[in-house]
Amino acid sequence: RGRGGRTKMASAEDVRREEVELEKRRADAVLTACNLGIVEELERLLAEGATFSCRDKTGATPLFFAAARGHADVIDLLCAHGVDPNDDDSLGRTTLHAAAAHDRADAVRALGADRVVTRDQDMLAVLGRESIDLVVDNVAGDEFSTMLGLLRRGGRYTSSGAIAGPIVGLDMRDMYLKDITLIGTTAWDEPVFPDLIRYIEAGEIRPLLAATWPLSEIATAQEEFSKKNFVGNFVLIPPAVDS
Repeated sequence: RGRGGRTKMASAEDVRREEVELEKRRADAVLTACNLGIVEELERLLAEGATFSCRDKTGATPLFFAAARGHADVIDLLCAHGVDPNDDDSLGRTTLHAAAAHDRADAVRALGADRVVTRDQDMLAVLGRESIDLVVDNVAGDEFSTMLGLLRRGGRYTSSGAIAGPIVGLDMRDMYLKDITLIGTTAWDEPVFPDLIRYIEAGEIRPLLAATWPLSEIATAQEEFSKKNFVGNFVLIPPAVDS
């Protein structure tokens, strides 16, 4: 026993407790600096022994915070220190989802996208006519004719939705003079679903999960879906079936 009746074991526990508190303070500081985009603070914390492996209570990483705020310089720093941009949070959302959900074009580029075109840009002016081989469009609406204008000769347009409006304008010259193929996709051939599951299990495809809801809360889920401020899918979970 030492002075005051404290044992060496108790002293070791106190030291460990202090180390845990220090790690927590550093983690909080790292997440805050990433959220605010303070590169100098992150460099200081790194020099003092902080790591970028911390997460908040939802599982969001420092890179997730930086991407959601569009801090491209912070993203560059984190990736330079080996942070994996494919790490996801407890809802399956990656940093790319965070950036895309907040229209952070610079952040999406920093995460590895070859090119980013935002909704407020003229895609024909930015990309050029007949510059794309394949369009996957679940929006339709007023931009449908733009999608066909982007396709090269022999291009393919595929759609499984029309959330911007089902009635579209079609310039037939874009379709028949360029031999464009229009594909509706509401179902798949028998081998497709087993193949898809195999790709997911092998980690070759990562589903984009925005949120999960019990089936009983379908009305609330529909309200949240209508806000269009998320990236990924909503999943409704049915109740367990009594055996």
